[in-house]
Amino acid sequence: MNYRSVLSVIASTVVVAVGCESSNEYVPPPPPKVTVAHPEQRQVQEYFRTVGQTRAAQTVELRSRVSGYLDAIKFVDGQLVEKGQLLFVIDKEPYEAAVQSAEAALAKAEASLDLAKRQLARTEPLVKRELDEDIADRDSAIADVQAAEAALRDAKLNLGYTEVTAPFAGRIGRHQVDLGNLVQPATTLLATIESVTPMHAYYTVSEDDLLRFMKIKEAGDMQTAREVEVDMSIGNEEDYAFHGRFDFGQFGVDPGTGTAECRAAFENEQEKLQPGLFVHLRIPVGEPRPRLVIPENAIGTNQRGDYLLVVNDENEVVFRPVELGESLENERVVLSGVEAGDKVIVEGLQRARPGSKVVPEEKGAAEATTQEDSSAGDDAKAAEPADTDDESDEGEPTPAAE
Repeated sequence: MNYRSVLSVIASTVVVAVGCESSNEYVPPPPPKVTVAHPEQRQVQEYFRTVGQTRAAQTVELRSRVSGYLDAIKFVDGQLVEKGQLLFVIDKEPYEAAVQSAEAALAKAEASLDLAKRQLARTEPLVKRELDEDIADRDSAIADVQAAEAALRDAKLNLGYTEVTAPFAGRIGRHQVDLGNLVQPATTLLATIESVTPMHAYYTVSEDDLLRFMKIKEAGDMQTAREVEVDMSIGNEEDYAFHGRFDFGQFGVDPGTGTAECRAAFENEQEKLQPGLFVHLRIPVGEPRPRLVIPENAIGTNQRGDYLLVVNDENEVVFRPVELGESLENERVVLSGVEAGDKVIVEGLQRARPGSKVVPEEKGAAEATTQEDSSAGDDAKAAEPADTDDESDEGEPTPAAE
């Protein structure tokens, strides 16, 4: 075969091959599958959640009412003290001397009064002028007695102030003055006592929340303030282990912060609470009411806020802005934006785009399909024949037997 014949055969083969090929057309991919679920309606208790700080119900700074040198300390730093317990003793000697001086002055005044009364009794039969003088002397002696009695009471009070006692039961801090130091009245801090129980937790309520609570209360769906229970957790604990009651609410809103200060009281017999702790508070708002609940993983967030992706009757993805409410365990309350019959995408969000088509599958059906596929795979694996060792069947020893 010559060169021309070879070229002719090759050209014919290429023409036939090109003519046999089919045309290349674009075939769009099928719509992605997503899992959908209907919002579930149930009774939900809504809560107002905030952060607060604990403080002792009573705190007092112990200071002396009299001056003098500190003579004795009658407690151990940090111990629990009872009401009326003796804590500090200031040098008593100057005040005991003052009491004795006041007693002597009182005795002198009483003697002068007795003399004036007897002089008046002798003068009564005499002239009127001398009688008036004796009456004046008697009245002056009475006044001297009253002044001496007042001075004696004051001296006894000062003597009593040399002993500083606990005004209430609580835990006392460390002493601020050592023995032998001079104590000045009303200025020298001796120690600080804080009550143990009840323990208060202070928190603030914004103006918007305060107005919302007022509307709920007017509708009769909220307890009176003193009946509201408050739950509290400390640290990073998620369990609200402490239970107390609303105790105080500031009348009016602070114009500087736009908030109102409130307080809750908690029993603290076991001393598990201490002043100064930052705590989490949970307060029920109204009675439990029916709400729509969706899985937490169905919620998306962008610059415009929270949203859900919903599949309509044409299997198209629809963007729905929503208003969210109470956070439950792996679920969230939806206040507005969806209805009970909507098909909310809960799985496959990354494959869904607003306006695109999808293949929705109910959440329960999807889970059942997944379980069936898993069971079928297990059955097929069990049906496969087990590998056997021919040499072992023939009686040849295995390495382990060897």
